Amino acid sequence: IKEHHSKGSQLFVKLDTDTTTGEVRISVVGETFRDIVHVALPILPASMCPNVPRITLADIDAYVTCSLADHVLLVDVVIPPATVPIRAIIKTFHVPTDGKMVAGHAATVVDPLWEAEILSSLPPHPNVMPAPLAFITVADHETSTDIARSEEERFVGMVLPFFPGGEAWSSSLESGLRHCYEFASGLLHIYSHGFFVDDIAKKNTVLSAPPPNDRMIVIDLERVSKYNNQDGDPAPEVGGHWVASMQGGQLHYSHSDVRTDKNDTIRSELAAMPEAVERLDVFNVGCVLSQLVQCSVEFPWMERCNYDYIHIAGPKMHSHTPTERDSQIPSAFKDLVRRCCAYDPRDRPLLKEIVEVLKQWA
Repeated sequence: IKEHHSKGSQLFVKLDTDTTTGEVRISVVGETFRDIVHVALPILPASMCPNVPRITLADIDAYVTCSLADHVLLVDVVIPPATVPIRAIIKTFHVPTDGKMVAGHAATVVDPLWEAEILSSLPPHPNVMPAPLAFITVADHETSTDIARSEEERFVGMVLPFFPGGEAWSSSLESGLRHCYEFASGLLHIYSHGFFVDDIAKKNTVLSAPPPNDRMIVIDLERVSKYNNQDGDPAPEVGGHWVASMQGGQLHYSHSDVRTDKNDTIRSELAAMPEAVERLDVFNVGCVLSQLVQCSVEFPWMERCNYDYIHIAGPKMHSHTPTERDSQIPSAFKDLVRRCCAYDPRDRPLLKEIVEVLKQWA
């Protein structure tokens, strides 16, 4: 370990058990960023976000926890010219589980750079993760006869602000409705600047501070190729119920009776149709809104739902008894959630309208 150790290191260590003695042996595979994945790290152009400070692994004063996710680390880090460490988040890439780069994994190493560029391009908004505080780099040790290239750096990850409020939860209906407005406002800001959020989910938000002095922040703009709805069932388009196309410069939907699984392809199919992407994503938004406020919503075309305590389908639609919470939720909010989760994508409101409706509970 001493051989590999230097400040800020992330050592990749394997534990092996001796089959004869039962003893556990430790072997150091290497330093993750400097050894294992170095050759796959993207070059960070000097022209990219020149106002964002560049720091090295040595500026990481301490790793506080690595349990947030395998590529999201809570750290104490020094960002010059400051000399005192601050608590912050480092977002890097999904580290190979066996300590080796394999075919196809190198592409994911570039994703944090893509997200960093988006966050740095967006104007500030109170409900969107701010621009990176710094980029973490390592020197490019590749052999090169180009003097300029020899001075280039490879991108390890970005330093982001740490918000101590934790995961979003709403102890009261009032705060839940406010969180819904803040959530939708953050998304509208992102979409209105030409970007999308591939994984719209309640878990991809955070509270800026512990309640009641909190605000909801959309935190994850990571690129995801597959469709996912962590707060409900897939949108009908994903199951092949609807096929989108452009006809005469207008978005057109045609109904289909052929059922197919488009989780892997729907985003690429709709990529050239921004409105279709937004209408797809609004379905996820509706599911998040229903979860934040615990608002029941019906899905008449389904036999059952993943979250069947709050999402109603099949036989339960005839026996569902509204809860006391349901009776307290404003009818305008219930109607909005129902429209967001509509079967026909054309019946779903766009983000701008959603924010306008939710503004009354801001």
